[in-house]
Amino acid sequence: MDRCFDTEAVMKEIRTQITNRHSVYDELTFIAPYHNKMISKCLERDSLVIFGAGVYGGMIIEDLHMHGCNSICCICDNRQAGKKIHGYEILTPEDAFAKYPGATFVLTPRWYENELLQQLTGIGVDISNILIISMLETGLDII
Repeated sequence: MDRCFDTEAVMKEIRTQITNRHSVYDELTFIAPYHNKMISKCLERDSLVIFGAGVYGGMIIEDLHMHGCNSICCICDNRQAGKKIHGYEILTPEDAFAKYPGATFVLTPRWYENELLQQLTGIGVDISNILIISMLETGLDII
C-alpha cells in the first residue's frame, strides 16, 4: 500500500481547525506570567471598570469570572457605549468615572494604550487607579 503525505490536505485540515476554533478562556491561565500577575492585581481591587469592549476586553472579563471576581462594575468603551457585553452595560469612560469614581480602570488595549491612559487621566482618574493589561505582552495577540 502506497501512502503519500498530502501536504495540501493537512494544511486544509489545519485551516479548518483554526477557523472553527473557539477560544477556551481557561487557556489564558497558562499563557504568560505577566497575564497571571495582572489578573491577580485586578483581584486585589474592590471595584473594576474594564476599559475595552472588544475581543480582549471580553477575554479579560471571562478570565476574571473564572478566577471568582465579582467586582466588575461596568465596561467602558469609546465606541460601544449603550450596548452590553457579558451582561454588563457599556458606558463612555466619562460616564463610568462619574458613576464609579473610586473604581480601578483596567485598560485592555491592543493598540493606543498611551492615548487611553491620557484620556483617563484627562477626565480625572488617578493614575494609581489604572491598570493596563497589554495584550501584546500576554502572548494573546491572536487576532
